[in-house]
Amino acid sequence: MACTLPWPHCSEPPRLLPGEVHLWSASLAADDEQYRYYQSCMNPEEMARANRYAMATSRTRFICARAILKLLLSRYIGKNPAEISFRLGPLGKPYLPPASGNFLQFNSTDTEEEALFAFCLDAEIGVDIEYKTRKVNHAIIAHRKLTEQEYSYYRALPASQRRLFFLSVWTRKEAYGKAIGVGIKYRLNEVNLIDENQSPRISIRDDAGVVWEIVQIEPAADLVASVVTENTGWNFRYYRLPLDAYRLFTVDHR
Repeated sequence: MACTLPWPHCSEPPRLLPGEVHLWSASLAADDEQYRYYQSCMNPEEMARANRYAMATSRTRFICARAILKLLLSRYIGKNPAEISFRLGPLGKPYLPPASGNFLQFNSTDTEEEALFAFCLDAEIGVDIEYKTRKVNHAIIAHRKLTEQEYSYYRALPASQRRLFFLSVWTRKEAYGKAIGVGIKYRLNEVNLIDENQSPRISIRDDAGVVWEIVQIEPAADLVASVVTENTGWNFRYYRLPLDAYRLFTVDHR
């Protein structure tokens, strides 16, 4: 399925088949009723984490993003969203306990009021998303964090195109780090995530011989994102979660 815009609205996740990656975009905006339900999906540990955010907008965003993740997971694994709990990797990457079954892997990311969720079976996965208009000191960061080849392409672009190129590559960097479970705690300037044609879909092999597929996508016209999966040949399917989908997702869990 091609990454065409807009992504089709879908309230019920279809069956996730081997070799498929399901990508869901969603708004983190919520009315009072919706937000109360999202809060009810949180466990005490998650609420404590949310309350550590100093800014109310950050707390709200965390609760909405975590609840939507749980709602989607609830339909993939057939479990009440409020009963879903995560374990954390050494650097905080959440995953489901093995007892949850079916080897479901997932990852999520958000920026302001937009979020992206990715699901697959039997492979590590990572995603990252940015607004194309995000204000960032890309000249300094690009010099320090891009590889020689990436930085060469960056410098060759007209000044007006450099920010978007940087943000595109940066989502690849973040998604790759999340897929391998280290976040951005790796030598970003030593892992090249573009090819000579700046293709939107490439594969690389890491030092351990593991092959990773990097795919650049656009969840919306003003957003750029990347998904990184272990192994290659994935069939990507794209969905947009409707704002009122929580009612349909939770009707049989009330």
